[in-house]
Amino acid sequence: MAWLATRRGVLNLAAGGFAGLALPGWASAVGLFPAVGRTDFLALDGESAVGRHSLVYRREAGDFVVRVDSEIDFPLSGGQTHAFRHHSEEIWRDGWLHDLVSDSIDGPQRWQVRAERAEGALRGFRNGLAFAASGFLVTTALWHRDSRFVDGFIDSVDGRVKLTRVYPRGKGSIKVAGRQRLATHYSIVGEVLREAWYDETLRLVRLALPGPEGGTVVLETSALDPP
Repeated sequence: MAWLATRRGVLNLAAGGFAGLALPGWASAVGLFPAVGRTDFLALDGESAVGRHSLVYRREAGDFVVRVDSEIDFPLSGGQTHAFRHHSEEIWRDGWLHDLVSDSIDGPQRWQVRAERAEGALRGFRNGLAFAASGFLVTTALWHRDSRFVDGFIDSVDGRVKLTRVYPRGKGSIKVAGRQRLATHYSIVGEVLREAWYDETLRLVRLALPGPEGGTVVLETSALDPP
C-alpha cells in the first residue's frame, strides 16, 4: 500500500535526556477519553490472521486507565516471522499521561519502560537508562482522540519521543466488528508510520502498520464492547 512507503526513523534520547512537546490549546480532560469498555482487533496480513491486539479502557479511583496487549507475528521472507509482543498500561490523571509501564519483545530486542509524571515531565527508565519527556504526551497506542492532531508521540514500546505529521484522508465506510461503520482515516508519517481510522465517537477502530521487511499488517476490529 503506497501510503506506507516512507521508511521509519528513530529519535534517540540520551540517558537523562529531555524532549518537549507543547500542550495544545484544545487539550482538555473533558471528553478526551473513550467510553469504558474493550476493543479487540484481529491482525491481518492480507487474508491471513497473524495475531491479535486489544485495548481495554477503565476508570479507577478517578483515573482513566488503558491496557494494551499485542501478539503479532509479522511475516518475513523465507517463511520466517518477526515476533512482536507488547503489554502496557497507561494511567491518565486530570487529562495528562501520568504513568506508563510497558514490557515488549520486538524480534530480538526486549524493551521495558516505567515512567511517572513528576515536576512537569514524564520521568522514568528505559531498559534501566533514565529519560524525561515534557509537554502533552500521547502514546503510539493511538487510542487517544488527540492522536489526530499532535506533532509527535511517546513510543509505548521504547519510551522515546518521535516526531510526526498527521494528515486527514477523509471519511468512508469500513468494517467494524462485522458491520459497516463510518470512520475517518488519518495518515501518520515521520518517525512513526501508521494509518488510523476513528469512528464517529472518535474511538480507534482500525489501524495499519508496516512490517519489518515492508508490507502492511492491518488491525481490524473484531469485537467492540462499549458500556
